[in-house]
Amino acid sequence: MSLVEVYGGLGVRRLAERHAQAIVAEAMPHAVATLGLPAGTVLPVSATAVVAEVARGGSIIPAWPMHRADGSVVIEYVDDWGALLAGFLVATGAAQSDAVVLTQRVWIGIANDVLQLFVADPPAGTYSMVRHHALMLVAATAWLGPAAISAWHAAHVAGGAAFVRSCDRPLHEAIEAAERGLDTLLEDERAHLPAARVGSGHCRVADARGQ
Repeated sequence: MSLVEVYGGLGVRRLAERHAQAIVAEAMPHAVATLGLPAGTVLPVSATAVVAEVARGGSIIPAWPMHRADGSVVIEYVDDWGALLAGFLVATGAAQSDAVVLTQRVWIGIANDVLQLFVADPPAGTYSMVRHHALMLVAATAWLGPAAISAWHAAHVAGGAAFVRSCDRPLHEAIEAAERGLDTLLEDERAHLPAARVGSGHCRVADARGQ
């Protein structure tokens, strides 16, 4: 099935701002514990909806944490996560969508960003979306508990196996190419179309953050 067909089968999956803020609140104690801060600490994080046209990750990566001048963090997100979810289903080869898994994927997408900008950056020039950002996603997945960890392990194994099967070069080269390709993808104006239109034409949805 094409991305457009998969997207159409998802139904409406829009994230209301109050729900995004609730996810931030739910993730907060987990992020605080992960950072080794005293219980009850509240990190200065909020979430706000933006249109895909101006979102850093467009409809491809629908949530992106941003530093503010006052030291706080705002998670800018697009309310329609359908492009990312459709890409996830295609990448993992899922025959049909699982409402629980897709709801968790949205939760993970916001929750990991509560932590992300408070973790020390790797040395300049060494950041890797695969090696470093994946740790944020693993942390947020773990916060969902053992059953979710098991289900997501299976999903990531399926996605990883599909990627390996598709490789026409050594694995490390394929990963580097995928990381470079993410920048190219996000520079493409089609990545910043509304989610319903991202899968059309030649714009491929890549779930490079966990994705």
